[in-house]
Amino acid sequence: MRIFRKMMTGVRGGISLLAVVLSGCATSYYGGTGSISPVFDLYRKYTLELLPLETSPYIRSADLKILNDLLLMELMNMGIFKPVDSKGSGIQSAKGKHIKADILATYDVLTARMRDDVFGTTYMLEIVVKLVDGRSGEILYFGRGTGYGKTKGEAMENAVRGALELLRKKLEK
Repeated sequence: MRIFRKMMTGVRGGISLLAVVLSGCATSYYGGTGSISPVFDLYRKYTLELLPLETSPYIRSADLKILNDLLLMELMNMGIFKPVDSKGSGIQSAKGKHIKADILATYDVLTARMRDDVFGTTYMLEIVVKLVDGRSGEILYFGRGTGYGKTKGEAMENAVRGALELLRKKLEK
């Protein structure tokens, strides 16, 4: 405690305190939680279709396209998913689309915010991602991620990383 009091006195102490405070104000980070079904076999390959979110009250449609692409890239980089586009035969989804993928990936934007303060602008995005068995409809993975960034794109990337963090860690084992 004495060292802390001594450090905080004088001009050097004020600069030291400011450096400590600023170093803790990183604006690019993510967090997430998730759950994996025990029937989800992580040792095989799957065909995957990402059902894009078309509208959201929290994010513009142009940004939804970017979020869709980021999510698809992240899933492809995991190495067990091969993306397909279900324009051919297969089972029908609730929207009447034909599904021929093993797994359907869906997502939703829960909230999006922008905050300006003395450190600059920070964007925040919170999403949920579900991976659903294309035949049975069983939810194989559910993840929720929050991303922060200095740009909207950075916040979107971080939210996707957070939502898929548990799945990625399981695949790394």
